[in-house]
Amino acid sequence: FRIDKEDRATKVPEGEARVKNAPIAMIAVKADSTVIGNVGADAEDDEFPPHSVYVPSFYIGQYEITREQWAMVRSDYPYDGSDKYLPITGVTFFEALEYCNEKSRLDGFKPCYEFLSNSVTCDFSANGYRLPTEAEWEYAAKATNTEDFTRYSGTGDPDQAGWHGGNSDAEVHPIGRKQRNPLGLYDMSGNVYEWVWNWYGRYTWKQETLYEGPETGTDRVIRGGSWYHPARDMRVTNRSYAKPHSQAKYLGFRV
Repeated sequence: FRIDKEDRATKVPEGEARVKNAPIAMIAVKADSTVIGNVGADAEDDEFPPHSVYVPSFYIGQYEITREQWAMVRSDYPYDGSDKYLPITGVTFFEALEYCNEKSRLDGFKPCYEFLSNSVTCDFSANGYRLPTEAEWEYAAKATNTEDFTRYSGTGDPDQAGWHGGNSDAEVHPIGRKQRNPLGLYDMSGNVYEWVWNWYGRYTWKQETLYEGPETGTDRVIRGGSWYHPARDMRVTNRSYAKPHSQAKYLGFRV
């Protein structure tokens, strides 16, 4: 997901979008082997057995995709500027993938996704935007490849980590208002649940595709908890899932 230092912002042709295109702030994450999962007392059944996985170097969005960034691609989005820093919510898994492809084209990158008749494939060698894999997401949220990670992303205090059902006043909040993690990432815990690439499935010692996840499934993994859910859902190892066509008001994404 390389973003060069020079400004890649371009003027979107009139009629295609009402918001000037601009690059997405990305953070570099170095390749390493890491252990995904949790056997602690607070772990759910689907968080173990923990498994080691090699995560290649990648870039990840410093923030969740905002409504302003969504409007850069989607000219039909009713955007007026008053909510520019709120994360986009209510978008399906497939809409998130389409956004990644279109934003990649606008920024001069090679799109990652190819849509087939009843499926979608990801070209992980392409340099365009895509959803993180579940392993990438957890590795970035922990900000470490050791077992010495905090309960939430960057802290053990849920109120410092993010917006959850106990402190959000039942509404989504602007990005970047809570403590960032050691990588410089905001809202990995809380605010909105985030789509990731993987099909949801129980971890297993026999799983062969640890990085890209199961080849089939009925639900896609979502990570990070949200303003609507209890603080325990913000744990960096907590896993949840949603139907790919879900448009939940607490569900967004980062690239």
